[in-house]
Amino acid sequence: MTRDEVKAIFGEDITDEQISNLLNKHNSELAKEKAKTKELKDKVSVVDDLQKQLDEINESKMTDIEKANAEKDKALASVEALQTQIKTLELRSKFAEKGIVGEDADKLIASLNSGSFDVETLGNIITARESSAVSNFEKQALQNMPNPQGAGSTETKSEAEKIAETIGKDLAVGTKTNDIVNAYL
Repeated sequence: MTRDEVKAIFGEDITDEQISNLLNKHNSELAKEKAKTKELKDKVSVVDDLQKQLDEINESKMTDIEKANAEKDKALASVEALQTQIKTLELRSKFAEKGIVGEDADKLIASLNSGSFDVETLGNIITARESSAVSNFEKQALQNMPNPQGAGSTETKSEAEKIAETIGKDLAVGTKTNDIVNAYL
């Protein structure tokens, strides 16, 4: 930590003596923590070395049959892990075929591998799909619905405009329109 950082934290009102005291205290605590960390790393290293020695002693005392059984157990564990991995990949592929990918697929696969089934995740997937289907249906319905103002279609005239145009043409022709107009007079 620097003096500028301390000033940024505590403001400009802090004195140089207070900053020095704070930095000294901080550095001494940091040194203590580093020493603890080094001590723990050394202990872990010693424990690892002792575990290796213990494994070597146990292995040297094993008979050939025990060694073979231990190797067999390791091989079986490896085969089991690979079978689980294959099962996971197959499930992921099947879920992908149904459109379930990403985090949802991972959650379902993890629940199936653990021997249970994550109903909540499946419910969320179904809800999301239903919402998407409704949204798509509404979008298609709106696209297929005629616009009441004629926008989007080739016909831009309203019904009133069409009637007025017909009357105007008839007026030009004469007899029908004159009869209609005279009826109102």
